[in-house]
Amino acid sequence: VLALLGGVRHRGRVIVLTLGGSAAGMIVFSQMDALPAAIGVLVVLSGTGTLYWSVSGATVQAIVPDDLRGRVSSLGSMSMGLFPVGSLLFGGIAQLRGAQSATATAGLIMAFCVVFAGFKFRDLWNFR
Repeated sequence: VLALLGGVRHRGRVIVLTLGGSAAGMIVFSQMDALPAAIGVLVVLSGTGTLYWSVSGATVQAIVPDDLRGRVSSLGSMSMGLFPVGSLLFGGIAQLRGAQSATATAGLIMAFCVVFAGFKFRDLWNFR
């Protein structure tokens, strides 16, 4: 779908909306009890995540000067190393309160971060 879209015109909006959609999807998914509906939510959640990573990665690479592109790319790769920290934290919450509570908490924290970043970095919304 992303390839069919070609050049994304409002990359900043896509980034903010996909992050917000991911947060909302996590909150909705945390409340699901029916497997078919949960799978549908996960498909949408996976799509928003893929769209986010594709657009944000391409945007960063497009605005970084050529001589810094490798360094910036390596920083992006290093940030993936932080995922186990979140897994440990929310695994602990899941152990204490259950998986649904941990997922809802993660979604709410993500939603707060998206709203905060949206206000803090307002220029991102209009970034093309």
